[in-house]
Amino acid sequence: MVDLRKSVRALLIVAVYAICALRCEAQFIGYISAQSTAQIVFTNQAANATSATLSNIGQSSHFLTVCNAAFVGAVTLEASTDGTYASPVTMVSGNYLSAADTGCHVLQAGGYFPAVRVRVKNFSSGTTSVFYTGIGGPLAPAPAALSTIGPSSPVACDQSEGPSSVPQSTSNASLITGVTGTTVIVCSLTLSFSAATTTGQVQLTQGAAGSCAAPTALYTLNITANTPQIVHLLGGAGGLFRLPPGSSLCITTGAITAATLLDGEFAQISF
Repeated sequence: MVDLRKSVRALLIVAVYAICALRCEAQFIGYISAQSTAQIVFTNQAANATSATLSNIGQSSHFLTVCNAAFVGAVTLEASTDGTYASPVTMVSGNYLSAADTGCHVLQAGGYFPAVRVRVKNFSSGTTSVFYTGIGGPLAPAPAALSTIGPSSPVACDQSEGPSSVPQSTSNASLITGVTGTTVIVCSLTLSFSAATTTGQVQLTQGAAGSCAAPTALYTLNITANTPQIVHLLGGAGGLFRLPPGSSLCITTGAITAATLLDGEFAQISF
């Protein structure tokens, strides 16, 4: 009897191997895809506006397709940890403030928040249409940099200042005019002089938009009595100077005989 059981068990094992030799493969259980969402946010928007909270399906990658027509303003994706937006978190911002923009652009941001919305702010003219898509996958469009005021993204300075010629003995002349609700970030400056100078100072300051009133010193350059000098001021990923929102970059020159020549690169951003 024992031998019979062993024989039957052996036959079963052989049968299983024989079947697998003919066709034995893993079971197909279907494709797996991250959940996504898409919605139109604004169509030909021509004023400051705030959208309703966008659909939440657990997305952590966010994309705004922004299509402008002679648009001057900013389009911002904001997040909230509690849905109240009492202290909104700016995830990404498209700033079209220095000149009218026409065309479509994609803004991307990463991170999961229980509530996100879109704002059009600092509107001046033109129209913008905004389309939102989100998907449940992580995305870091730019690595964060460490600074004394917390993480900050690298700054792309796409605007030019100059060439400007500032006469000697000039008090608080505006170089970059601040706009309410925006921050001027200067990435680089080059100062030179039109002739041999006498001893004195050139000072870069921040002041009230337009008037440069109540200036605060940012950088003071001591000028020597010598042949024309060239000074390059270069910033890192976070910029060279970051002015308070709405402030202008201004310059004051002493009685140094020659005019101060200035060129620079900056960005004007709505955070």
